[in-house]
Amino acid sequence: MKALILLVLSLLWVCAQPASAQSPNEQARFLAGLPVHDSALEPLTRQSAFAQHASALNQAWAQKSASLGQVRRWARTNLGERSGGTLQYFFSGPDALYAYSFMPRASTYILCGTEPVGNLPDVTRISAEALPGALSDLRREMRTMLTFHYFITKEMRTDLQGHSLGGTLPILYVFLARLGATIEDVKLINQPAHGVQINFIGNSGAAQTLYYFKTNLANGGASGFLRWCAAQGPAVSLLKSDSYLLHTDSFSETRRFLLDHSQLIVQDDSGVPLRAFDPRWTLRYFGNYTAPIELFAKYHQPDLSAAYQAARPAPLGFAFGYHWQVDRGALMLATRRERVFIARMLVRTLFFPALCLFAAHVFADDSSAPNDQARFLAGLPVTDSTLAAVAKSKAWTDHAASFDVAWKKIEQRQLNEIGTWAGSFLNEVPEDRSPLFYMFSGPDFLYAHAFFPKAGTYVLCGIEPVGTLPEVEKVSKESLAPSLQMLRQSLDSVLSFSFFITKKMKVDLEQTKLSGTLPVIYVFLARAGCHIDDARLVGLDNEGTLVDGKSATSGVKITFTAPGAHSPQTLYYFSSDLSDGPASKSGFLKWCNSLGEGRSFLKAASYLMHGSNFTTVRNFLLTHSKTIVQDESGIPIKFYEPAHWNVRLFGAYPGPIALFKEYNQPQLSELYHKSHAPALPFSFGYRWHAAESTLILASKGPSAATKEPAAPAHAATPATPATPATPATPATPAT
Repeated sequence: MKALILLVLSLLWVCAQPASAQSPNEQARFLAGLPVHDSALEPLTRQSAFAQHASALNQAWAQKSASLGQVRRWARTNLGERSGGTLQYFFSGPDALYAYSFMPRASTYILCGTEPVGNLPDVTRISAEALPGALSDLRREMRTMLTFHYFITKEMRTDLQGHSLGGTLPILYVFLARLGATIEDVKLINQPAHGVQINFIGNSGAAQTLYYFKTNLANGGASGFLRWCAAQGPAVSLLKSDSYLLHTDSFSETRRFLLDHSQLIVQDDSGVPLRAFDPRWTLRYFGNYTAPIELFAKYHQPDLSAAYQAARPAPLGFAFGYHWQVDRGALMLATRRERVFIARMLVRTLFFPALCLFAAHVFADDSSAPNDQARFLAGLPVTDSTLAAVAKSKAWTDHAASFDVAWKKIEQRQLNEIGTWAGSFLNEVPEDRSPLFYMFSGPDFLYAHAFFPKAGTYVLCGIEPVGTLPEVEKVSKESLAPSLQMLRQSLDSVLSFSFFITKKMKVDLEQTKLSGTLPVIYVFLARAGCHIDDARLVGLDNEGTLVDGKSATSGVKITFTAPGAHSPQTLYYFSSDLSDGPASKSGFLKWCNSLGEGRSFLKAASYLMHGSNFTTVRNFLLTHSKTIVQDESGIPIKFYEPAHWNVRLFGAYPGPIALFKEYNQPQLSELYHKSHAPALPFSFGYRWHAAESTLILASKGPSAATKEPAAPAHAATPATPATPATPATPATPAT
């Protein structure tokens, strides 16, 4: 009897507890007036308040979806089916509606405005009495967007702060749910500004991310935000109903940013003024330009009116901008094309027949696509390419045969074993788009990808030169064989032992016709089965802003798609000195900081962070990594404080090789003695025998904070050699 009473009381107590918040996707569907099943929210959908809310939104959406269908048709025709990439939408407020409609397959959406972010919506916390008013207020906030196609900012900011579903988040939820997206995860963030990150699955089935940031884009108010945006690479920009702010001097920095960091700009007449588009840009006009509405009459653009009269563009088919009538909206599509402009200037100044011959010689691009270049260099077949004929040469067939043998060995001995180990211990998930930092890497994408095949962004850094984009067609027949041989030679140590010999590699990379780290990176990408979508040289200025072409810190950005992947990944390699003096002056670590917290990988790092001259990069990794995989040459074990880090050991610790004997770590030796670490099935670091290899897996514990780490007072810091030591070549291992 007592047991029965206790059971009943327990059940009553459980029922009396407040319901926990439902998943973000269920919250979104409820707020959007859509059915919610198998959820604690389902009973709330039977209330009259929800029925009225759903009916009103269904009616509004039926009218709105017709206009959005026209937007999507226009985008398919004029923008193409762009898959991946970034859409940035400044002065947007929470308008995910038009961002998604113009570019439904973007990997990343960046929205920003002055409207507050608010808290994560939780309908279960709203009383039955307050629910009708909260849903009514939510519909009022969206009224102008659904009826016309823009938010009235001042009115909206008042609405967003005045009720229980405050902030932009409920509106973002509604739009994503109504667009058919499934919200996977939502979190509030504070870098580069106060905002929210929403990970969702779009209609195409691909994982996508939407950011909304509350930030002031006036001069001097958003430098950190703009640096973060620049780090995402060139984007498609959408500008709509922007209060003509970019027409004023107060927003000149944002205007300049958009012109410097956009591939395409889709905008109405309130965005970037026509006079700001220099000859780098090609403009197409759609719809009809009429004078601005009365509130913005002073921003009339006579030059834009003349351009429309000359172009006589086709009707737009949907309302756009501040004019809600379909026949009065103006849309401009600006495309940035450097070489097209040069060609046009030549057409105007040279005799036409001579020009045709000259242009055919100068502007014809005989180089194959980056993916074909990579497959050729990796000794893999190329078809439908100008390189197909070159691949029949004896130099290439010998190169391919040599690589096939070497690759089969490393797959069996290393890569397959690493993949199995990583799958068991790293718990990598596709939704985790956080960056992978690999300092002192050289061009070693091979091991970065083997351990972390699903990273959204790979950041590699070394002192080896970047080089130029490989163009095999420009290598003479006489130079092809020695160039391919030198490429294989530069890969000997990493394929045989698992690391590059820095000094030897720098010499190899400078002697070949295929110079720099890029040919090596291409080989690793191709042999990993990845398809290179785009490759371009980039740079970082001293403030950490990513720019095209050469800069203070030179680098390359490669966008690629891995086998079976639903979205592209990005690889950056930068040539940069990470010692304290140069690191504090360059923009590399500032740029890395803009990427947020990630994971880190360290291997064969010459024990540089054991000395006193690499404290800046060491502290960066400790404060910006949630997981670090390394050998003993990375961060000394003494810096992994137990209060902040959970450390797991694998393999063995026999101490450093003779070249680095002064960096022995007695504390690490003691930990290995106590831990009975599981054996490693692959070699790692400077020891090419698996039985002698050391692997440390460090993960931040629940108490880990992002405060600056301090060296333990009792631990002496070994001195750094004047010149970073380069390991001697070990004896060739048996295969």
